[in-house]
Amino acid sequence: MRIVDVRCRPSYPGFRELFRPSWAKERLGAPIVEYVESREAFVALLDAEGIEMCVVTGRDQTSRDGRGFKNAEIAALAAAYPDRIIGMAGVDTGVGVRRMLAQAREGLEQLALEGLSIDPNLSGLTPSDPLLYPLYAYAEERRAPVIITMGPLPIPRSLTDMGLSHHVDRVARDFPELRIIMSHGVWPTPCEMLACMWKNPNVYIEGSLYLGQPGTLVIAENPTMLAERFMFGSGYPVVPIGWMKAQYEKLGLTGEPAERVWWRNALTLFGRVK
Repeated sequence: MRIVDVRCRPSYPGFRELFRPSWAKERLGAPIVEYVESREAFVALLDAEGIEMCVVTGRDQTSRDGRGFKNAEIAALAAAYPDRIIGMAGVDTGVGVRRMLAQAREGLEQLALEGLSIDPNLSGLTPSDPLLYPLYAYAEERRAPVIITMGPLPIPRSLTDMGLSHHVDRVARDFPELRIIMSHGVWPTPCEMLACMWKNPNVYIEGSLYLGQPGTLVIAENPTMLAERFMFGSGYPVVPIGWMKAQYEKLGLTGEPAERVWWRNALTLFGRVK
């Protein structure tokens, strides 16, 4: 089976600093992640896990704690491996509209990245906060997808409500041409998140980190509905790629639904279907 991973970041220096290897074991029961040391080793890991292509999503939380991935490194990685890596620019949602737009323009227009990656909950915002609307309008105009961190991020200042799908439902209504990916979008309200995707043709979901957690496998009760725009995402290097693949296998998908979830939906979204 072909596999495209739509939430996968390197773990070599420059990326690993935002993560703690033991977190997923302590909080999710996943094995401790082993980090790699270089671009070449990261691509070798993808080969070993059978990952045909992956989406490296940026994260900029400088306004929160001074940390973030450099979008220039994501662009360099994508340029070095154009058939393996799709890069998305991280935008700091805590710096105000003008600086958010400047970061987005740099990522898309100067670095040639293929979408935007935001974490509103890190800034104490919901995905439907009006401060983000100029960013969505710009992405919609550029036809660039936006991936939004969802779910109950266990950090100070973050409320569970900030990661719920009713916020994305509003954004999808207000920006009908904007393609939105709900990242980690299966918990704690899997049925509501699935319904948000099902009713909005511009909404996609990847289930990294949380698929397999209590109540989430209910989304597989209707494989046809699930397969419309659901995609594989590992969440590496928070959890091992292989561990997350095992969680997806619990969905029990076969045939066309499996093909769409594991690779076809992602390649279609990013214009890579051959």
